[in-house]
Amino acid sequence: ISSLTDPQFGPVIRFGPGGWLLESDDDPSHGPLRHRSVALPPLNDTLVQRLIEQTRIYQALQGHRGYPAISLETLKQLLMQLSQLVAEQPWIREIQINPLLMHPEVAAMGIVQTAPTAAILDAQVVLHSADCDPASLPKPLLQAYPTHYVQTQTLEDGTSVTLRPVRPTDESLLGDFYQRLMETAETEVYTRYPHLLNLGPHGTSEQITRLCFLDVNRELVLVAEVQNPQTGLPEIKGMGRLSKLPTEKAGQFSLVVDNDLRDRGLDSTLLQQLIDIGRQEGLPMLQTHVMSNPALSTLCEKAGFEMGSSEIEPTARLALKV
Repeated sequence: ISSLTDPQFGPVIRFGPGGWLLESDDDPSHGPLRHRSVALPPLNDTLVQRLIEQTRIYQALQGHRGYPAISLETLKQLLMQLSQLVAEQPWIREIQINPLLMHPEVAAMGIVQTAPTAAILDAQVVLHSADCDPASLPKPLLQAYPTHYVQTQTLEDGTSVTLRPVRPTDESLLGDFYQRLMETAETEVYTRYPHLLNLGPHGTSEQITRLCFLDVNRELVLVAEVQNPQTGLPEIKGMGRLSKLPTEKAGQFSLVVDNDLRDRGLDSTLLQQLIDIGRQEGLPMLQTHVMSNPALSTLCEKAGFEMGSSEIEPTARLALKV
């Protein structure tokens, strides 16, 4: 596993075999699979799975020549964490992890796992020169995660919610969120949030993947995350989207909130955060198309938006003091 800096693409992640696994290169059954695969950070679950599957050692990792299978989930988590590190730390020029020792997934055999499932036996981290101009450091092709927009808020009923930009690893959480929305009364969901009409059952997965990899210089997706009291696991309960419109010198937003938190103030909290982000991004105006959506119209009026109409449909606009 390694990370190198490309002059055009910035940091890239490389994955391939090491040690005895190099012997598997001569196996004709591998077909067009590659010795090593590359990907741009940051990675999500889907992209890291593809990164592993594209290499010749994927079959070996699932059990090969009498060797038991390793924990692919552990390997995927390590690759995602490495990709996040190099995306957020531009001073890192190169990382080499060779070899990475993956222990067999003995838990599946009914044996208690006492040793770690992965161990780095040798590694090297190379930084850019200390006298290097920070402005000249190679930038990731995908923008680094904007941590300065992460906030924790308390709703009217005391529920703690984290408002943060979407991450590449949120693909499964967003999928669950959309599934819950679609399982509610369709007429209510579509009346309040008509822009969800284009999320059909066959296109949802691809669209959700794109949402996780937007260029934050042009568009930002904000999610509202809460902890499920029954399972203790995180869930996405709301989403706001802010797009910059260069031709109109304004930002356009849309938002959707899960039914069980809609009346607890999450919609207004999410909207206020979008307004604050628009102001920090230097947008002179924020707007949205309210269409036949009385709930969104009321929400915008309470936030100080001026209601009007464009040539096509009703519009709410708010002038921002930068």
